[in-house]
This record gives sequence, C-alpha cells and structure tokens, in this order.
Amino acid sequence: MKQEADKETQRLRAKVTDAEAKLADSGATGASIAKLKAKYETELEGIETEKEEAQNAAAKAKKQAKQYARKVEEAERKLAEFEQKESTFNTQIGKTQADLKKTQQSVRDGELRIVELEDRSERLVKI
Repeated sequence: MKQEADKETQRLRAKVTDAEAKLADSGATGASIAKLKAKYETELEGIETEKEEAQNAAAKAKKQAKQYARKVEEAERKLAEFEQKESTFNTQIGKTQADLKKTQQSVRDGELRIVELEDRSERLVKI
C-alpha cells in the first residue's frame, strides 16, 4: 500500500511538474503575446499618423490645385482681354494707315495742283 501511495504521489508530482512547466510556458507565451501586441500597437499608431499626414498633404495639395486653377483662369481672362485690346489696336492702326495713305495721296494731289497752278500763273504772267 505504501508503494502504491508512493507511486501515486510520484505520479501526482509528475503531473504537478508538468502543469507547472505548461504554466511557465503559457506565462512566457503570454509575455511574448503582450510584447508583440505592444509592438503592433506602436506600428499601428505610426501607420495612423502617416495616414493622417498623407490626408493633410492631400488636402493641402487639393487647396493649392484650386488656387492654381483660379490663377490660370485669371491669366486666361487677362490674356483674352489683352488679345481683344490688341485686335482693337490693330484695327485702329489699319484705319490710321489707310487714312495716312489717303492724306499722302491728297498731299501729292495738292502738290501737283500747286505745280499746275504755278505753271499757269507763270504763263499768265508771261502773256
């Protein structure tokens, strides 16, 4: 009986030792899990920060794109106004050049008329 009790005690002690080993392993595993969890949470925070920074950069870029688009529209409007003024100016230049040619022709005609009148006058004086 004593032998049976000793065997039972040894068997129970072996079970306890095994249970303690498993408990130690699970404790180590739990610590590893906690460490990994902390690592991943830190990484997640970094990713979330990067995401927020990227969203802010995208919003800033979108705002700058809108400002650029407004500037382009303003430049296009000013260019159209300039082209209209240039067209008007070119039209006025064309009219002025035509008027100048007419005036030059009138002056030539007038000079010829003066020469003709001077010739007549000289002929009349001779008579």
